[in-house]
Amino acid sequence: MSSSKGENIKNLLFIVADQFRGDCLGHSHPTVKTPHLDRLVSEGVCFRRHYSQAVCCAPARASMHTGLYMSNHRVVDNGVPLSREWSNWAAELSRVGGVQPTVLGYSDTAVDPRNVDISDPSLNSYAGFLSGANNASVDSKMGSREWLHEQGILGNYGDELRSKLDNAKFESWNGHHGDMAWLREPKGAGCVKDLAMTSDGFPAPAAYPAHCSDTFVLTSEAIDFMRQKQADGQAWALHLSLLKPHSPFLAPEPYNKMYKPSDVDLPSSRARDPSMEATVHPFLAAVHSQECGFPLVEQDTGSIAGLDDSSLQGLRASYYALISEVDDNIGRLLRALEDLGECDNTLVIFTSDHGDLLGEHWCRGKLGFHQGSFHIPLIIKDPRSEASNSRGSFVDAFTENVDLVPTILDYMLGAEHPQCDGMSLRPFMEQPQAVHGWRSAAHYEFDFRYWPEGKKLRKDHGLKVDDCCLTVLQTSTRKLVVFAGGLAPLLFDLEADPGELKNVATDPKFARDLMDLMHEMLSWKMRHHNNTLVHYKVGQQTENKVESYLDNECRAGSKSWILALQDDRSDSSKHLQQDGSEASATCSTDLSDRSDSPI
Repeated sequence: MSSSKGENIKNLLFIVADQFRGDCLGHSHPTVKTPHLDRLVSEGVCFRRHYSQAVCCAPARASMHTGLYMSNHRVVDNGVPLSREWSNWAAELSRVGGVQPTVLGYSDTAVDPRNVDISDPSLNSYAGFLSGANNASVDSKMGSREWLHEQGILGNYGDELRSKLDNAKFESWNGHHGDMAWLREPKGAGCVKDLAMTSDGFPAPAAYPAHCSDTFVLTSEAIDFMRQKQADGQAWALHLSLLKPHSPFLAPEPYNKMYKPSDVDLPSSRARDPSMEATVHPFLAAVHSQECGFPLVEQDTGSIAGLDDSSLQGLRASYYALISEVDDNIGRLLRALEDLGECDNTLVIFTSDHGDLLGEHWCRGKLGFHQGSFHIPLIIKDPRSEASNSRGSFVDAFTENVDLVPTILDYMLGAEHPQCDGMSLRPFMEQPQAVHGWRSAAHYEFDFRYWPEGKKLRKDHGLKVDDCCLTVLQTSTRKLVVFAGGLAPLLFDLEADPGELKNVATDPKFARDLMDLMHEMLSWKMRHHNNTLVHYKVGQQTENKVESYLDNECRAGSKSWILALQDDRSDSSKHLQQDGSEASATCSTDLSDRSDSPI
């Protein structure tokens, strides 16, 4: 950990593009064009082996915002609450750093039902708020009937959407929450239509023009935010959370014609057909027992068994188009930062919550354990002179989204906190070579208790609800996947099989590798138990501060964290009912119901 906050760093620009694959940056991809992100790489550091810690969105973002592995924060699916005991980077900057962070977009943070009354409307949706941050998108009119009319595009849509907009209870997607119906219709179709094509063989454009896309609107609001903060002479911390390239896979003009489906690559990491994938493991058999979801433009995750190659190329072309749209808008944002003269005092971070299989292993979206779901981009630009020698460099050490909270707090506060499972990436910014003591593997998890695969495995293999989970440990040469509930592990030899197609867990030649990796995974699990209070021994108190018996490496941050927990405890008393019991939300009993939202 660094001993002081980053000199000259006043602001934080933290950008997340949902479902952005780690191999889809233009500098390393044969097809995708991302010139603005490529420029950011040349001015900062690109982490080539960066991984999400969980899928889907809410578990991934809980790790990203708290610095905790899913096995600690326990947000196992969209809608599962984030416990009030956990802080996050925004809460710490607000409480300790004197900066009020702002979110434009969403964080997928479901409220802890113990914090609110049972009748609180926040329990009706998991599109909650990141504690400590001001969400500037929650009341946005984007996507509403009024907004679509003002933009002159309401007439581009058919009767189906108009009928929905007439319903007073209907909430249209506004960047933070709502139904994404207005993002799903191709231009001129008048309804949702799968894989509509132009006469010259490109995917049909979205019904809305590029300057009305949610990506453009949110980016414009971010630029306005930065301008206002500069005018007010205030430091700022902005988290811009963009939906794209997440589905709906429909790009506005001119992006829809950037990539012709017939010229787009097909995934190399897949067996000859889905039935061969299903023979690898019971989990994959459960995945491919599901039919391909339609309409493709919005059914985001699962098997694509039966989908022809030309349709898959159309989906991939639209996904690449949305990435280029995101890139152009990040270019607008970075130009505005430069025009405002704020480049030299702003820490810039770009990443994603998780990836997209995009046809690999005959799947799309984010699920399971394969590389495409978890490998994501990370680019950091440190404006300080100390980082000059690292500009344009690439880091091949394994880094994880749990590293972002300690990195942000290290730069902005000069301290880390014992809650975090990750480590600050600041040393890589100052010397991009190997950092002593750094991890030698990536770790990620998937809990499928609420997924159709979990329901099938409970029925066919006798798994219990809490058995529906897996954990991955991935080194440079091997990948271990461990399942609960008695399901056999998987082991892949990444040197001979980078596509993860052949399980060698039962091959005697790999018996020692399997044993060593099992031991390493157990050690990792033991090291990352909840350590919030283990740095303290009660008995010495000075001015209400619990003294740490450990070294100075964790003391400063740990004290402030304990005080925050004490504040939370006193605040929580107001949420207790008169009989002393805490209010609780209605729990879902159907563990196969995932119809709440596609995010």
